[in-house]
Amino acid sequence: MIIPIGILAPASGKYTISALELNFKIGVNVFLIDKEKNKRINLNENPDYTFRTSKINTKDRFEIIFKLDKNLKEEKNDELSDIEITNSESVNIYSDFDKVYIKLQNISGNNNTVIIQDVVGRKIIEKRIAEDFIRIDMQNYASGTYIIKLKTENKIYEEKVFIR
Repeated sequence: MIIPIGILAPASGKYTISALELNFKIGVNVFLIDKEKNKRINLNENPDYTFRTSKINTKDRFEIIFKLDKNLKEEKNDELSDIEITNSESVNIYSDFDKVYIKLQNISGNNNTVIIQDVVGRKIIEKRIAEDFIRIDMQNYASGTYIIKLKTENKIYEEKVFIR
């Protein structure tokens, strides 16, 4: 997931971007990309990045990237810890303004679970589903990026969506 970061500086000079708290599960790496300097900073290892700018408004210089370390498995107490995370044509996950839609094709079972997390990894919604088309209303949640996970009997499907 990539999140653009804009900086509105009061004057040209030296500034620091700090990741004050990174409350992610083990295996989530957070990177700051400085596109102007062509630098990639792992905020898990170095939470502060100092830079100079002569521009007062830099809308597209920085990005935050969240990456899941695919070499690490989910926590051992999770019954799906050995199942790969995948995207597929058999599952279509998308959003439209304040709604999340999940469409299943050729996936059977009444034991499917949808989990919605914010970008920090906090669980917002968890519900069991048996239908092959689901609409989840998100109007009571803040605008932003959310991670939608669909756990079936043998796979985990994951997609990021933006809610307005």
